[in-house]
Amino acid sequence: MKEQLQRYKQYLLTGVSHVIPFIASGGILIALAVAFAPMTSQGPSFAGSPLLKLIVGALMFEVVGVPLANAMVFLADWLKGMGTANAAVLGAVLGAMGIENELSAHDIRVLMAIDIVIEGEERFENQRVLKVPIQDVLKDPKAVFKRLEG
Repeated sequence: MKEQLQRYKQYLLTGVSHVIPFIASGGILIALAVAFAPMTSQGPSFAGSPLLKLIVGALMFEVVGVPLANAMVFLADWLKGMGTANAAVLGAVLGAMGIENELSAHDIRVLMAIDIVIEGEERFENQRVLKVPIQDVLKDPKAVFKRLEG
């Protein structure tokens, strides 16, 4: 019984550790959004504020570069509306699933958004690889992900 409780504790801690970056990033983005959102009598107004997306995108470009900025925008759209409690539950569930949902070679796909030759490309020989120019990912990331899934 004690071993099983220890295992569940480890699952929970693993899940929480996976969620912490999302919570921290979300807090930073919320603080930036509030700082730049127009204020109304009820508080900040986020309705139709393309300026906020532009600021966050520019910040991400300066800090980590365009590919990661696009990935973060895609992830932010996907996680839209997820509160902190939901994120914690999601992390706990994902951590608890552990090895039960082991990925097979069929499940793994590799996206290479590159315009140059990279070293060690042979390590992906047994994987499903999609190579696209960086320009394609910047212009239409959703289309690239659809191609990757197909």
